[in-house]
Amino acid sequence: CMKTKAWVVDKHKEKITFSCNGIDLRDLKNGEVRIKPFFSSVNYRDLLAISGDIGVAGKWPYVPGVDFVGEVQESFCRELVCGDKVFAFALPNDGVWPGVWSKSFIAKGKFIRKLPDNISPIDLATFGTAGFAAGVAFNLIQKNVSDKPVPYKIAITGASGGVGSFSIILAKLFKHKVYAFSQSKSDSKTSYLYSLGADLVTDIEKLKVKHAQRLLPDRYDAVIDSLGGTSLAELLKQV
Repeated sequence: CMKTKAWVVDKHKEKITFSCNGIDLRDLKNGEVRIKPFFSSVNYRDLLAISGDIGVAGKWPYVPGVDFVGEVQESFCRELVCGDKVFAFALPNDGVWPGVWSKSFIAKGKFIRKLPDNISPIDLATFGTAGFAAGVAFNLIQKNVSDKPVPYKIAITGASGGVGSFSIILAKLFKHKVYAFSQSKSDSKTSYLYSLGADLVTDIEKLKVKHAQRLLPDRYDAVIDSLGGTSLAELLKQV
C-alpha cells in the first residue's frame, strides 16, 4: 500500500504529542478520491484538537485539517478524474482519512468540488472555512433582511477572528454599517478592525451584562456571531 506523511496529534494518558509521522494509506473505496493538497487553513477546530480536545478529534490519533485546495491523484468517483483541481471547506471527520494535514489523503467525493476556472488555488485557499462561513452568514442576511433600509447595521462578534474578519470585509463591500465586538483590548487589534472597515469597535465585555428585559431598543438589523452565550443573547434583544 502507498505511504504518506501527516501531522498527527496523539494523547497518551495526559500527554499530548504533535509530530510528523509516516502512515500507510488504505485502498480507495467506491466514491472516494486520493488527493494531494496544495494549501490548508489553520482553523480554531484544529487548535482545539492539537490542545487535546477529544470532542473535536473524536478519537486518537488525529490528523487536523478541515479545508484544502489540491489535486486528484486517484479516483473511484465518477464525477472526478486524476488531475482535477479540487477543494473542500468544513470537512467532517468522517469525510477524510487520515486527515488533510498530510502529503496525500483520501476523501469522500461527495464533499469535494472542482476548482472554478476564474479563481486560483491560492486565492480560494485564502478564504478557507472561515471565509466560507462568513459568506454563508452574509448570504442569509441578504435573503432575510431585505425589508430593512440599506445600509444594514450589522453586529459582528469575535470580529478579529477568521469568520469575523471576512464578515467585516463582505459587509463593507456592500456598504453596510459594521459594529465589531472583540475580546481583545489591544490597540493593534482595534486598529486592525478599523483597517478592515469597521465603523465602531467595542469590547465584548460590555455585552456580558445581562438585562432583565426580554427586548431592548433596536440597534442592529443582523448579527454574525462566533461566540454564543450571553453576548449573543444580549445582541438578539437589540435586533
